[in-house]
Amino acid sequence: MLYLLAVVGVSVVIVLIDVPTLIKNKWWKEMGVFSFFLIAGLAIGTARAFHLNIPNPLEFVIKINKPIEDLVAFFFGSP
Repeated sequence: MLYLLAVVGVSVVIVLIDVPTLIKNKWWKEMGVFSFFLIAGLAIGTARAFHLNIPNPLEFVIKINKPIEDLVAFFFGSP
């Protein structure tokens, strides 16, 4: 629970520091990107706070690239 409060607290501080500048300069696209990454970070931080298993993105990349690697090795020979 303390970890969750820390994640939310740090996120609030980041918003208080960065958002006024983004609004003042009317950087709406940057605000959208900022919001996307902040919400993604909050989601991952919340999942970690509740001890949920978060899959490693590298495993997904390996699953996608393995068939391509096998196909290239088949056509050009393995190194």
